[in-house]
This record gives sequence, structure tokens and C-alpha cells, in this order.
Amino acid sequence: MRGCFQSHKEFSYPTGVLLDRVKKDILRLLPIRILPSRYIGRRSEVEAAGVSEQVYWIPPEIMRVPARVTIFNTIRLNEDLNNQFPQDVVERIILHEQGHIAQSRIDRAWLLFKSILTGVAALLSVLYVVGISLYAATNPVPIPQVIGFLILSLFLLSVFLWLNWRVRFKDELHAEQHVLNHLGEDEFRRRSEVFEEIVDRSWYGQLKRRLFYPSVKTVISEHEDE
Repeated sequence: MRGCFQSHKEFSYPTGVLLDRVKKDILRLLPIRILPSRYIGRRSEVEAAGVSEQVYWIPPEIMRVPARVTIFNTIRLNEDLNNQFPQDVVERIILHEQGHIAQSRIDRAWLLFKSILTGVAALLSVLYVVGISLYAATNPVPIPQVIGFLILSLFLLSVFLWLNWRVRFKDELHAEQHVLNHLGEDEFRRRSEVFEEIVDRSWYGQLKRRLFYPSVKTVISEHEDE
């Protein structure tokens, strides 16, 4: 009897590990920005620039970026954040996320609506280009007409992609200016430079950084123009 009990424990342990791994893989693949934080995070209170904030700590296997704001206006932090960055840089990251949620619910809802709308429009433009191409390949359509449709579709795609970029860029600029307001220009510049020196980005992450996030110089110059 004892031997059977031990054998059952040895068999059930790997199964539990496997299920936990499957759960983490599913959560990582899902757009976790739209999932309630309480299902996948450990809640705690943190303080940044004298402002207390409730955050949820997410395992790095699920969320690989340092931090993220959800559509529920909650902040998610990577559990490895304190191990990767000094405390003043962690504070700078938290302030950035606070900048996202400092906007009113109407502004956040409008931002989400514009992001979804422009994203869907861009996707439809791509599908339209693909559809026209396939139709032209299997049906006798005049070449000038096909070229005209493709040019129009590519133009619309470019417009919607630009609008989507503009929406996201403005949102990140607003968050960065929130950090600048709390830290001041010199400290904002210093902590931003330290963050960029430490953070390890893939080529895709570096591309997103250049496309959607304003530089320190841009944040300061835009702030001075207000």
C-alpha cells in the first residue's frame, strides 16, 4: 500500500507541472492586456514619486515586457523587474504606466476605440488587396483597373497604418510627459538613459521602440511647447 501511494505521488507531480506550463503558455499567447489581472497576478502596493499604486506582479514566462497597463486601468509588472533594474529606474517605469491610466476613462475608451478601428481598417485593406490580387489572377480584368484598385487599397492601408501609429505614439508621449512632470528634466533624462542601457530588446522590440515611443529629446521639446 505504501509503495502504491509513493508511486501515485511520483506520477501526479509531473502532470501538475505540465498543466501549469500549459496554462502559462496559453496566457502568454492570449492578449493578456484584456484579461482581468486577478486571474494571473499577485497583487501588492508600490509607491512611485510619493504616489501609492496597486499593481499586479506577473511571472516573466507570461509577460516578457517590464510593465503593461490593461484596459481595466490596472498596472502589471514583471516579477523580474526589481532584479533587472535599479530602484529609481523601476520607479520611472511605474510612473510611465501611471501616465497611461492618469487619463480619464473617456480618453482611455476613445484611445481603445481608435486603436481597434484603425487596426481593423488596416486589416480590411490588406484583405482587400489580397482579394483583388486573387481575383485578377483568375479572371480577365483590365490591367489598368487592377493597378488602380491596388493603388487605392495601398493608399488606404498607408493612411490607416499612419493613424494607428499616431494614436499609439500620442498615448506613449502622454505617459512619458507624466514621468517628466514628476521627475524633472535632468532626472528624467538620466533614468531614461540608464533604462535604455540595461533593457534587453529583440530586433522586434527595438523596431517597436523606434516606431511607437518618443525619444527623450522629443518628450522634452513637446513638453516645452505646451
